[in-house]
Formats: sequence, structure tokens, C-alpha cells
Amino acid sequence: MAETVPPLTQVEQLSALLQKVALTAESANQKVNWESILKLLGTDEHSPGDVLNGAGEDTLKELLKFLDIWISGQNKMIPTKWEADYTDLVYCSTVEEVQAKVKECLSNDPVNDTITLRVGAGCNLGIDPSDPKSNASNSLTRQLDARGYALPILGGMSHQTIGGYMSTSTAGGSIDFGCADSILAIELVDGQGQVRNLDKAANPDEFNAAAVSMGLFGVFTHITITAGKKYLVKGKEETVLRPNSIITSGTAFLDAVHQNHYVHNVWFAAEFVNSVLQWTGNQVADDPGNPVVPYVHPLESRNMNYAAATTFLATAWLTYDNAPQLAALIFNIIQPVGSSQNFCDHWYRALPNDDLALIDVVIRVQFTEIWIDLEDAQKVFDTLTTLFKNDQFAAGNFGVEIYPGKKSPFWMSMSYGRDVIRIDPYWWEYNVIGDLDDYFDKFWKVLLPFESARLHWGKHWPAVGKTYGSRTIGPGFVEESYPKFGEWKALRAQFDPKNVFVTKYWNDLLGLEAE
Repeated sequence: MAETVPPLTQVEQLSALLQKVALTAESANQKVNWESILKLLGTDEHSPGDVLNGAGEDTLKELLKFLDIWISGQNKMIPTKWEADYTDLVYCSTVEEVQAKVKECLSNDPVNDTITLRVGAGCNLGIDPSDPKSNASNSLTRQLDARGYALPILGGMSHQTIGGYMSTSTAGGSIDFGCADSILAIELVDGQGQVRNLDKAANPDEFNAAAVSMGLFGVFTHITITAGKKYLVKGKEETVLRPNSIITSGTAFLDAVHQNHYVHNVWFAAEFVNSVLQWTGNQVADDPGNPVVPYVHPLESRNMNYAAATTFLATAWLTYDNAPQLAALIFNIIQPVGSSQNFCDHWYRALPNDDLALIDVVIRVQFTEIWIDLEDAQKVFDTLTTLFKNDQFAAGNFGVEIYPGKKSPFWMSMSYGRDVIRIDPYWWEYNVIGDLDDYFDKFWKVLLPFESARLHWGKHWPAVGKTYGSRTIGPGFVEESYPKFGEWKALRAQFDPKNVFVTKYWNDLLGLEAE
């Protein structure tokens, strides 16, 4: 069942009102004397954007006092040079009239049903179960939904912050929607301690270079985003044999990703299993014509998580002891072919559906992720089929996720310049047999020789110096993978000339010391 988002308190409503006023002033190229206003609120050390987060329940009286002064027309701190349509704002006689007037000032587009918001970069997209302070009231997705808005895409999990989500080019399974669609501007503090504001329209090169920069341009402080009207995701999840699946061939996969807004698959490639958990979904209107049918994750219950863990242990030993048929029998009890569900769920639940499992506790998984040009999908499937046929240990005791990604304008995004197919082998952290690097190396050996192959910045990489085909991991590999890498390094050196943000890991991989 979907969680209940608590209604906005009066403090939050009034704080949001002030935030909207700030946005309006900015759009009119006017300045608000926030220093004086924030002193009234007792939050003078914070930026205007932080007011939205509230300064405690004691702020209510201060906010009301401020609004009383404002609506009486006695306040001298608000500039009088508003755009013509809003000059009568300060002459409203009630809070309700103020709210009605400010509603006109919102950065909403009535045609496209969008809103523009400035968000703290440390704001969690969803709810982080490892952070006791993370909840629906400070989750970007829950608060957007409560106000009638939504992001077009999320990754498979939404525990991360919006700054982290951007920095490594996290993506969901879609060629219709990408992270870049929602980002309008970035505020960061560079290596010289300067605050930089990078606007998508005004500073396209700096913006596209910094958006995916792994923390090497500076510390993200605020992200300006656009969000559209909220929606539901209607779709189907089913377990089928691979020959009957949407990853049976490159053509089938391409058809699926072009016909559906969202697609992802987990291929269980072990001998005598060879099944696929395939998930497809599409946006539909969030209205009474589409009743909510919650998505139920296969590992949503605690008991199923422990049953899966037991299965992973058993199948690992049985595969090692050359008993693949028995291993398959046990695995198919947990993930039976023919199981299916239809769902029509809220976007913030359906898209990051792994939030619903105990991924951070029992089914802890490590990843490497290889992004390859979508046009090479058939070659990818041929390569993986051969790999699993020749090496059952590559099939492992879990699955390999396969899903698409949208072409990105961000210079260092793994999907820069092209739509992609993404291959994401799962390594269960509690495996008692085998080694993580040895397992991932099986995939690196056959997939990194693809000319278009790139590796996810936030997941496992081979050691610098290792060679795959004609490609050696290090600065040369990155340079040949990313056409804008030289320009990116030059800009990075301007943002961080003393290499404040450069660690040995990034220097070895990217060769930044000499910049």
C-alpha cells in the first residue's frame, strides 16, 4: 500500500509562499532584501531556498508577523519594483489574498503543467532507510507528488540525493526520459571557494561539463529542476523463459524500448533456468479513470528476502559442486516461470521499485555497469549468450539486469551522444564462493572491447592498467570513450586549479594532476 504523505503544516505552507515570492522576484530580475527578512525569521545564516525546509515550529509566529506587516503595506523591506502584473501584491488585505496573488506569480506553465524549483543538492530523492532523519516530509519525490508534480524518470532506487544522482549520471530504464530533462541550473562551490551558478541556457558548456563531474568541479549546493504533472505508471511484470522474452533478440529489445516508456529486465542465465523477469510500464494520468493497483516487489516481504538469500547460498554451492539441475530447481521455486502481475502505481513507487526490497540489508548487491550503443543490442545478446554457454560461473547465482538509457547532453554521461543498452551484473555481497572482481572481470573481458562501451562512474571498474581487447583502463580509455573529455578537463582545471577535489583514484583514472 502506498504511504500517506503528511499534509503541509501552516509553517510549510507559508515558507513555500516565501519561496514562491523569491522565484517571482528572480524571474523579474528584482532583488528581495532577504537579509532583513531572514533575520525576522531567525534564519539569517541560511539562503532563501533553505526557508522551504522550515526553521522549526517556532517560526510560525515570526512568519505570521512578517506577513501581517507585508499585507498591511507597511513593510519597507519588499521592493516595490515588481513586474506590472504584480505591483498590487503588497496591498492585499488578507493572507488568502496574498496566497491567491502569489499563485499567479508561480513559475508554473499552465499549458505544460510544469513547475520550476530550486532544491538543496543534499535533498534525498526518495527515503533513505539508512538515515533515520529521512522521511516523506523531506523527500523530493514525495513532496513533489503532494503538490501535484513528478519527475519523468528515476533510477531503480531513490535513496540517493539529487546531487549524487546527477554527479555519476544515474539513469532509469527509458529512452524517452532522462535525468538531463529535469535539470535547469546548478549552483556549486568550486575549488577556489567561489560560488558558481551554471545555467543550462546561459552557460551550456560549463553546465553540461559540470553536471556529471563526480565531484571534481566542486561541491553541488543547489539544483534548479523542472517537474511536470504527476502521473501513474501502468504496466506488467512477468517471469518468462528467455526465448519468449523481450531480450530474446536485439530486435525484440528495440521494439520494447520504443513501444514502452520504461523497460527493465533481469536475466537469470544459470543453466536449466534461463528465465527473465521483465518489467514494462507507461505513464498514464493520475485520475479516477486509472485506479491505483500497487506494484508488489518479489522481495517486498522480509521472509522472501531471507528465502532468496538462502537460495543464493544453496545455488552457489550446488553450481560449484556441479549440480546445476538441483540448483535450478531451488531457484525456480523462488522465481517461478509464469508468475506475473499488473500494476498501476504512483511514479515514485513504480519507477524506483527496488526501494521496496531489503536491498541495503539482506539482498545487498554490488554492481558493475557497462553502457553500449543501443544499435549494438543484438551483438551484446550474442556475446552474453556465448559467455553463459561457455562459463556457467558467469551466469552466477543471481541475475544480470538489462535495460535502456536515453541519450544525454552531459559531456561525461555514459549515454553522451547516443541511446544505450546497459548491462548490469549482480554480485550478492554475502556470496560464500567466488570473488567480486573475478566475476565482474568475466563481463569486462567480453563487453569492454566494444568500441562504444563505457562504464558507470558510480559502480565497480577494473583496476587502472588492465587491458581488454585493445583498450587499457586509464586516461586513454576515458579519452577514447568521451569525445568531450579534453574540453572537460580544461574546464575542470579552471574550476579547481589546485586540484582540491582530486583524489588518487580519480587522478590515476583520469590523469588530472598535470592539468
